[in-house]
Amino acid sequence: GGFNAYLKKLKDIVNKDYEGFIFDSKDRPIQPLPLHRSYRRNKTRLDPMLYALLENFPDPTPEDNVKSSVLDSLIAFNNSNDNQFAQLFSNTDVIDADKGTLYTIDGLHGNKVPLKIYQPTKTTQKGELPVLIYIHGGGMAVFSLRTYEQYCRYLSSFGMIVVGVDFRGSIDAPFPGGLYDCYAAYRWIRNNCNTLGFNPNLIFIGGDSGGCNLTLATSLLSKQELYPSPAGQFYITPYFYPDNNHASRNTYNHHLINTDVLDLCAQNYGNFNNPLAWPGAVASKEQLEDMPPVLAFISEIDPLYDDGVEVCWKLKRCGVKVESHIIPGALHIAPLLTNYVPHISEMVGRCLVSWMNSFKVNNERMKSLL
Repeated sequence: GGFNAYLKKLKDIVNKDYEGFIFDSKDRPIQPLPLHRSYRRNKTRLDPMLYALLENFPDPTPEDNVKSSVLDSLIAFNNSNDNQFAQLFSNTDVIDADKGTLYTIDGLHGNKVPLKIYQPTKTTQKGELPVLIYIHGGGMAVFSLRTYEQYCRYLSSFGMIVVGVDFRGSIDAPFPGGLYDCYAAYRWIRNNCNTLGFNPNLIFIGGDSGGCNLTLATSLLSKQELYPSPAGQFYITPYFYPDNNHASRNTYNHHLINTDVLDLCAQNYGNFNNPLAWPGAVASKEQLEDMPPVLAFISEIDPLYDDGVEVCWKLKRCGVKVESHIIPGALHIAPLLTNYVPHISEMVGRCLVSWMNSFKVNNERMKSLL
């Protein structure tokens, strides 16, 4: 239905389904919701379904072993939590997307990068569908595509092609290994659009948490390499800063994620002054200019709340088109918890596919003017 239908859908969400969802239709990022101090001190603001999850889900904390190195601690964390998070993200009700086709491409370090392409089952018109290259979370360090496979299928069921990238986390390859894998995946998809039947003007890139940092870094690397940029970027509860200086890191610590894990991920990733490692934190205005448009979803009850808000405003000040949404009462990575908060997951999925399809309408308008 194009951009106007997208605006109407968002307004319907505001008016009917999700009280407190703020929308701004004038190409400006959405203002963060004002939080009463009492909300910052207890869980009364939490979505009731997420409150129940917190009560029953053990806080994912690295093993308390002072003799362990940062790398060993992260490896232990990955081994003990990978299956647990895969179960959190599972959704047995996904029936409108296939189980994915595996491809193995050449990486930039002589390595191989596995990709999995998921397609909706209700259409055969691949060239008309937007394509999302999905970069999973895990602080650029832990987890794998297997952890996020069900969520990739879930997104595809809304009417998009999803390409899951099984990049090397920093526990397997130090920076820039994972970034180069993501960049190689993006280039391979774009270079093979004719073979795959994809529209090169509808290639988007996005992810959750640390995957957002890699998304912005991949876009920046494309700019530096003078390679065509993605059509747009998609962020879910983004992780952009290597330090814990933001207020939300303290206020919402231990709400499904904790600063001990964030510290380990940042220490292992390192390169704190490198704009390709931490583009949201240290990239200059000149470097961030002309970045692709952004659609961001930021959870209110999230240690990384300030990461998302600050980088969205930073990008906007650099001239980037940014549309950011605060999800009230939501935890970190809440949109991925499809079995727990389906109303949040569906809202994000529908908004995402409508936003991506609006680019198709704009491209057709441009062609008609030429």
